[in-house]
Amino acid sequence: MAVGEIVVVHQRLIRQSVTAIPKEKKKKKKLKKDKKSKKHSESKSSGPVQLSQYLQERKKDEDQRSAVSGKKMKLKIKKSTEDKQREKNRQELLNFLNSQFG
Repeated sequence: MAVGEIVVVHQRLIRQSVTAIPKEKKKKKKLKKDKKSKKHSESKSSGPVQLSQYLQERKKDEDQRSAVSGKKMKLKIKKSTEDKQREKNRQELLNFLNSQFG
């Protein structure tokens, strides 16, 4: 190979590498745009939400539910006769102590 041929071959390699880089960049940019558009399309909702449906469900489900487990909370506790007697004695004691200090 002569010096002139080496220069020509070298110039061809440079042209190929220069032209190949923008194509790769274009592909990368296109992929980034596609990813961004997919993220935006996922975050957008499909349409308006009817709140009345959710409100009707709450009206049907009047019981309070636990935020952790989702089970219905018992608002009234069944008391035995012993519990009622203890509560009565406690109330009498409170009334007596309040009358002593008041």
